[in-house]
Amino acid sequence: MNQVIKKNFEIDKTKAKRLRSMGVSGLFVQINKKNEQSSSKTPQNIDNLNIKEVKNIVQECQSCELHKTRKMSVFGEGNENAQIMFIGEAPGKDEDMTGQPFIGRAGQLLDRIIQAMKMKREDIYICNTVKCRPEDNRKPTVDEVKSCSSFLDFQIKKVNPEIIICLGLVAAEYILGENDKLKNLRGKFYERHGAKILITYHPAALLRDPSKKKLVWEDMQIVMKEVGIDV
Repeated sequence: MNQVIKKNFEIDKTKAKRLRSMGVSGLFVQINKKNEQSSSKTPQNIDNLNIKEVKNIVQECQSCELHKTRKMSVFGEGNENAQIMFIGEAPGKDEDMTGQPFIGRAGQLLDRIIQAMKMKREDIYICNTVKCRPEDNRKPTVDEVKSCSSFLDFQIKKVNPEIIICLGLVAAEYILGENDKLKNLRGKFYERHGAKILITYHPAALLRDPSKKKLVWEDMQIVMKEVGIDV
């Protein structure tokens, strides 16, 4: 390390040691003495880590601009061996405050949908396409989704669900790799990531337009039939 770097930066040895113990090489945090801002890079070798370890990495991630305004990252939660995984768009205000996915008004509606499916929230794994809240709840950009994609791919691989339900177009476009209107994508299964994929409206869309609740319920009945739950 040259003298300029020595003068301006010092390595946070505690974080570096902890991350190395997780098997993450080449990832370190530097603290600028002048402005006390830290930077971290998304590791490339997270596949051998467990969900808790990767969640800790996400908490310190600064791979896109969203980290600058977040209060908390929102990794995801639920049954790590779930048959069904819900993937939403991004955390909202309530999620940003608590670090938990889908706990605001849209999350409460999702809970009721899950109950109507004769399941419990703890049976499901729930996460978002991006792990930090975009300001004013705007749609995440393509670059923001890309920056978070390794974490979502990791979650899908670790949970290994039979069915993935994409809530809204942001999740649908990433998982399917296709661009289309949601009304054209919903109502049927696709095969991706070793799972059956179903696209439906985000609960927030139902709050804005309650007439879409009927369409979402039709989609959930497709899932219920697939897993052997009486409709």
